[in-house]
Amino acid sequence: MNVAEAVSGKRGIEGVRGLLFGAESQELVQKTLSSLLNSPAVLKLDHPYRVRFKPGHKLTAYYDLRIPAYGIRPVAVIWRGHRSAGWRKVQDQISVIETEAVARGVLAPFRALATEARERNLRIQVAPLDVDFPQLARAFDPQYVTHKFPGLFDANQNRLPSPSARGCRVSVVRYQPGLRHVLRYEFTGLGTDVVAFAKLSPPDDSARAYQVSMHVSRWLCTHGTGLSCVEPFAFDPADALVLYREAAGLPLSQHLERSNRDLTAWLRRAGEMLRLLHCSPRPITAKVESRDAEAEMAEAAGASDFVEAILPEEGAMIRALLECAREVYPRLPQEPRTLTHGDLKLEHLWVTESGLTLMDFDTCRLDDPALDVGTFLADLRICCSLCDRPGAEEAQSHFLDGYSSGALSERLVRARFYEALELVKMTVRRVQVSDQAWTSQTEKLVRRARLVMERLRETLGLPTKNPLSNATPQSSTAWEGSVAGKTPRRQARPGAIGDA
Repeated sequence: MNVAEAVSGKRGIEGVRGLLFGAESQELVQKTLSSLLNSPAVLKLDHPYRVRFKPGHKLTAYYDLRIPAYGIRPVAVIWRGHRSAGWRKVQDQISVIETEAVARGVLAPFRALATEARERNLRIQVAPLDVDFPQLARAFDPQYVTHKFPGLFDANQNRLPSPSARGCRVSVVRYQPGLRHVLRYEFTGLGTDVVAFAKLSPPDDSARAYQVSMHVSRWLCTHGTGLSCVEPFAFDPADALVLYREAAGLPLSQHLERSNRDLTAWLRRAGEMLRLLHCSPRPITAKVESRDAEAEMAEAAGASDFVEAILPEEGAMIRALLECAREVYPRLPQEPRTLTHGDLKLEHLWVTESGLTLMDFDTCRLDDPALDVGTFLADLRICCSLCDRPGAEEAQSHFLDGYSSGALSERLVRARFYEALELVKMTVRRVQVSDQAWTSQTEKLVRRARLVMERLRETLGLPTKNPLSNATPQSSTAWEGSVAGKTPRRQARPGAIGDA
């Protein structure tokens, strides 16, 4: 097992899969993980639910580790392309976090939360370790919320009884060291169970998410349309933690997979909600940062840079598409920026008893409203592809029917620009290299992104560059179809906040 070669990308997708699933690497991971335990135990690593690959630098895989009598604990397994100082540079910070974990009773059954096999360029860290979010160890404590926010809520009066009258179970929805975390708190002893979610993000993101979601909630409520957002009910700036109520229902992504007969109506409602969001009054938009298309193109380039190392043809196609995007964008008609969601995907829109609920405001900013439209169009395309669902373009039409009333036609033209851009960015982030269908799905979706960009060039009267071959996948217009051949992926837990 040559770790450096695999991480460099020289061995292609098979080298990456060798680290993720090869017998030798799995044995090393199991042995290294076992060294963290106080006593021997049979460990079971689930299929990685997220993989991040930076050729020549590192391959990071996130797993749920199942431990008898202790349940599930998330871990991050990191293969590096070269030897380094490892954990030694941050050992003091790790020791502080482990000491707090011991004091709060959340270390067991581990004796430590980080280890490495330096001779094999392997590092492993276990939740709640994150040197960038040391407060995660506190939030992992079942007593954290009840003592941090005393008397917040109960089943009948929106207030919790005293800590002695209830219990709390903590589970992890998302563990991604250095980026963000989502925890689920289930309170018992209230007569009925109460669920809340805590989201830990960088301080500026948390503050913005709290402020914007409060304002958007009030804005949507004034219209009495059955459209709402998940409203936070507590915010701790010191810990950069926002506490949300549970959104009981299912995300639109699951309704799409199940071919729900009401999906057409919900897609139109999603368009209506986005249109309302883009009409938000100035007091809301004054609280968020600005962003432009250049930043979005740079982010797409950074997210996709690993593809060329293991899938050269598609990597080159992405590079060419981004060059084309930089050429096309200055020719597009522009309009003033508005409040945008910034990450509008089907899994962030939930169908609940009260209607359609929007969540996850961490990426809200002042930007081109066409970005949200294009992002949702791209996500529809990707979701239909991943669950082998026909009729992506018809689904897009239903969404646009709800959104486009009164919208400028120029905005919808720019939406196709962002659809192509977001198809690239979201494909390389959502289609995991650990999935068997990674190569075929990436090839199909990258070619689709290029086709969207070529159609946009035609709309603008620009010459088409290097048109696609006849092998380009064609869209089905059949909307009412069955679902088959779903790609395995981690399912959203009920009421999850922004697990994406």
